[in-house]
Amino acid sequence: LAAICYAELASAVPVSGSTYSYAYTTLGEVVAMGVAACLLLEYVVSTAAVSVGWSQYVNKLLDNFLGYSLPQALSAAPWDSTPGVFNVPAAILVALCALLLVRGASESAAVNTVMVIIKLGVLVMFAVIAFSAFNADQFANFAPFGVAGISSAAGTIFFSYIGLDAVSTAGDEVKDPQRTMPRALIAALLTVTGVYILVTFAALGAQNWNE
Repeated sequence: LAAICYAELASAVPVSGSTYSYAYTTLGEVVAMGVAACLLLEYVVSTAAVSVGWSQYVNKLLDNFLGYSLPQALSAAPWDSTPGVFNVPAAILVALCALLLVRGASESAAVNTVMVIIKLGVLVMFAVIAFSAFNADQFANFAPFGVAGISSAAGTIFFSYIGLDAVSTAGDEVKDPQRTMPRALIAALLTVTGVYILVTFAALGAQNWNE
């Protein structure tokens, strides 16, 4: 529903600014400032969480390939069980992304396209490998924790959809936004949802959820 709303608004108000611009156009400046504050908070929290997760991947990669990993103090989040002092890889990632965005829309779009293709390739490869060990019996006792488990998972999978609204910020920079923006938003939604369901289905069929 949110994606459909964004598609409608991106078509009607094809400007940069995303949610802030839509609120400003329809509800006025006061509401728009409140929306902007919430949007900034969302991106600050999600950027922190995603960059810290990326930092853990980098550390694991270093350990697998070089047998060396950064010390906990320089690679862990403050809220970890063993808190870190300053997460160096996360800070480097945020700085590199900021530098890329400052360079311009076309450069950041090109890099983003390459990263998305790599990411989708890895996820599809994982699904193909997992399906080679697929066993439908793994789906017995499908929701062992009931609604509480589903709610907890929804809070985590939320991160997969952060950025969907960012598609609408390109309204000023695309050709024929009335036609292009709704298609891009719906295509992004279907791709994200489809790939995540495929990966989850393959993973749960290949290995018991307890493991």
